Amino acid sequence: MENQSYGDVVGSSSMPYLNSLISRYAVAGKYYGNIHGSFPNYAMLVSGELITQAGFGLPNDFPISIDNIERELIQAGKSWRVYAESLPSSGYTGGDSYPYVKRHNPFAYMSDNLNGSSQANNIVPLTQFAHDLAADTLPSFSFVVPNLEHDAEDCPSGGTNCVNSDKLAAADHWLQTNIDPLLSSPSFQSNGLLVIWWDEGKASDTSFGGGQLAVVLAGPNIKSGYKSTTFYRHENLLRTIAEGLGIGFPGASIYVQSMSDFFGAGATPGSISGHVSDSSSGAALAGATVSYNGGSTTTDNNGAYSFSNVPAGSYTLTASASGYSSQSSSTTVNSGAASTLDFQLTASAPGGNGAITGRVTNVSTGASISAATVGFSGHSTTTSSTGTYSFSSVAAGTYTVSVTHSGYISESATVTVNSGATSTLNVQLSTAGKIAGKVTTSTGAAVSGASIHFAGGAISTTADTKSSSTGTYSSSWIPIGSYSVTVSASGHASQTKSVTVSTGNTTTLNFTLQ
Repeated sequence: MENQSYGDVVGSSSMPYLNSLISRYAVAGKYYGNIHGSFPNYAMLVSGELITQAGFGLPNDFPISIDNIERELIQAGKSWRVYAESLPSSGYTGGDSYPYVKRHNPFAYMSDNLNGSSQANNIVPLTQFAHDLAADTLPSFSFVVPNLEHDAEDCPSGGTNCVNSDKLAAADHWLQTNIDPLLSSPSFQSNGLLVIWWDEGKASDTSFGGGQLAVVLAGPNIKSGYKSTTFYRHENLLRTIAEGLGIGFPGASIYVQSMSDFFGAGATPGSISGHVSDSSSGAALAGATVSYNGGSTTTDNNGAYSFSNVPAGSYTLTASASGYSSQSSSTTVNSGAASTLDFQLTASAPGGNGAITGRVTNVSTGASISAATVGFSGHSTTTSSTGTYSFSSVAAGTYTVSVTHSGYISESATVTVNSGATSTLNVQLSTAGKIAGKVTTSTGAAVSGASIHFAGGAISTTADTKSSSTGTYSSSWIPIGSYSVTVSASGHASQTKSVTVSTGNTTTLNFTLQ
């Protein structure tokens, strides 16, 4: 859909069908277009890159030769198809034929579909959508494109000489007529996802570049009546689609999170069970404590424990018993499934056990850091809201304790534990961020093996990395501040750019080498 902002759509009396889907399913409350101008937003959705060039829409325009969702689908053996309203013919990759416009069909620009490629046959008129739906032959990924008279950009009779409510009403009617039958399809009801997507807001809405958008997600696994408050853009949606289809992550989608908060409807709780035993003799340990963030329990006479009604997700469990060193291990619970996790505890060293406690703080502000991961020798825990942590029943000895937290540079420190004593180890972390991007030639080809050198920063540092086979690179966590980044590759002129790294964020910095 086209050129309407969140406030024009949500709650609009001109779009009763779309708003019924919002009430029944979910809407993104903080989703923004990347930029104004249709094509760059479409390009970001399918390639993870902002592509801007004057003259788009011409029959012999520039091809998209970088990695894209079609290429990843083909490599993964997944089917795809574009259903474009008013498309002149199947396989058409030419210019505008009003009310069809090429700039709303990014697949018509992809080099994968040009120069006689048979893949272009997957670009078909919208009339094919109803046939494929009825025959239950929809592909793994469908890209459905209404024409200008039905996407809320132009008036329903063409042109722009009408009130905005007429555009919205025509788009709403089109959605109900063409898309609503999908929702009752048995295949879709099993595990389908429908995204009703807007490329950009109205021209006067420049918030975060392209305006706020009412992107709607619908399907059997989408939370009912949910409104997300997480900041998203088109690359986040691309990441979500790629994760759902099990394909690679094109462009910037590799650096962002998916819209996972929308999902969870219909998930059935599972369970975790297992046994706790002596690592040497294999004997069951009765009365051992097993705990995780959802509760704790003790083992029975056979060393068995169990947790029921556990929501699907990943968990870290810790088992401890008197006279033994505690042990932590992780497991994943799938919807409605039983997960098994056994523990083999090692008897404490002669002389008894001690303990380790401490606090994790920000080195600059002294503020407590909660939810930091603290671990050593197979033991792991997280800090409380006040930044504190503790390990009990630790065998006497010397340990290297590591502390990690997203947005901070990881630290390690050594501590000695004495029998019957508590050792205190406080750790300070420095804020950090990352720099990531892609190195290409002036023709858009990826440059692999390029050397990326970082220098400067609020805390003086130097670091190097290499670009991957697809030209992408990513730094490790580095202190916040301003950096000079130099990229060099054999046969190319070096290029240097400046960038500022902020706390916990990945800053995108792309290079085009001559």
